[in-house]
Amino acid sequence: MDWLTFVVVDPVKAILFRIWSYIPSIAGAIVILVAGWLIAKLVEAVIVMVLKSIRLDAASDKAGISNVLAQGDIKLSLSELIGAVIYWLVILVVIATALNALNLVIAADLVSKLVAYVPKILGAIFILVVGSFLADFVATIVRTTANNAGIKKAKLLSQITQVVLVVFASIVAIE
Repeated sequence: MDWLTFVVVDPVKAILFRIWSYIPSIAGAIVILVAGWLIAKLVEAVIVMVLKSIRLDAASDKAGISNVLAQGDIKLSLSELIGAVIYWLVILVVIATALNALNLVIAADLVSKLVAYVPKILGAIFILVVGSFLADFVATIVRTTANNAGIKKAKLLSQITQVVLVVFASIVAIE
C-alpha cells in the first residue's frame, strides 16, 4: 500500500495543490478580462459618439472614404471603424494585463509587442490608401494628357502608371 501512495496519491495531491494555488490568479485574470472588456466597449462607444458628433462620417462621404470602405466590403462607417480599431487595441492591452496576472510573462510580452506594432500597421494601411488614391489621380492625368497629345495607347500608359505607383506605395508600406 505504501508504494501506491508514493506512485499515485502523492502526485495527484501535488497536482491538486498546484491547481488550487493557481485559482486566485485565474480569478484575478477573469476579473481583469471582464472589466477590460466593459472598459473597451465604453471607450469604443464614446469614441464613435464623439466622431459622429463632429460629423466625421459626413466628411468621409465627401472625401470618398466611404466609397473606398464599401469597395473593401467594410460595412462600418469611418467613425465606427476607428472605434472598432481602438476597441481591439484596448482588448489587446487587457489581454496582456491578464496574462501578466497569470505570470505568463512571455505571452504577455508577445501581446505587448503586437500592441506596439499596431501603429506601424495603421501607418502602412494609410500609405496604401493614399498611394492608391494618388495612383488613380495620376493615371487619370496621364490618360487625359496622352489622349490630348494623340497617343494611341493612352489607356495602357495610364494603367502602367497606376500599377507602378501602387507597387511603389506597397513597397513603402511594407517598409
